[in-house]
Amino acid sequence: MSAETQVVKDLFGTKMWGDGTEQALLSPARIEGEDVARAWSPEESAKHPREKAGTSKGGKFAHKGTGEVAEGMAVFETEHRYAENETLLLMDGSGFVFRKSGNEGSIQMTPEEMARVPAGSVGSHNHPTPTNFSPDDMRFATDLNLSETRMVCADGLFTLRPGSGGWLPADWKDRVPQEFFPAAGETEGAPDGVLVWVLCAWQSQQARNELLPLVQSGAMTPAEATRAHRSRSIPVIAGFLGWQYEEHQL
Repeated sequence: MSAETQVVKDLFGTKMWGDGTEQALLSPARIEGEDVARAWSPEESAKHPREKAGTSKGGKFAHKGTGEVAEGMAVFETEHRYAENETLLLMDGSGFVFRKSGNEGSIQMTPEEMARVPAGSVGSHNHPTPTNFSPDDMRFATDLNLSETRMVCADGLFTLRPGSGGWLPADWKDRVPQEFFPAAGETEGAPDGVLVWVLCAWQSQQARNELLPLVQSGAMTPAEATRAHRSRSIPVIAGFLGWQYEEHQL
């Protein structure tokens, strides 16, 4: 199965967010410990290899004196644009470098690894499929307080920077439409990363619900819907929260 076929199946196949899972996705029971982003039970996850926990080995730290972040990111993104598995690169201006590989659907960092990442670092990773940033990606950027998060895939390079108020501005409830509040209300008092994840997951779900009937009626192909979902998911949240979102053709 090609990467394109796989992502179409994930977004618009019958196994993605099936009957009743919409509620389970945003249920408080799902927001426990560090396993916030898992919408499926262990039994369900076993049927969906792309959503299993990553098989990443320990990441590699390095310090190169002066950090050539822009150059390092450009080289990394060129090398990994068409890669079959995800890989993460983190850098900052002081020379901090962290690199870790995962599987075709995820990369897992340990708490110890995350604790060593300086605030304000820049992160880049690749997606083997033509999707946008995932809710997990945005929780990761928030938890690590990245100054920029980047994602490269066959279609191009996508970048996000937080606004002046950070990834989750203090006035976020005044920025986000009321329809998001039932979901976000279930996470009252949760860490910023959890709230960002919930907002992104909610919008992604709404976009998918809008596009699925078009696929089912034949008005839009799955590949067209996948790319339409890209523009209707994370960029919408970016607009609400003041993130700087850019798409770059490579």
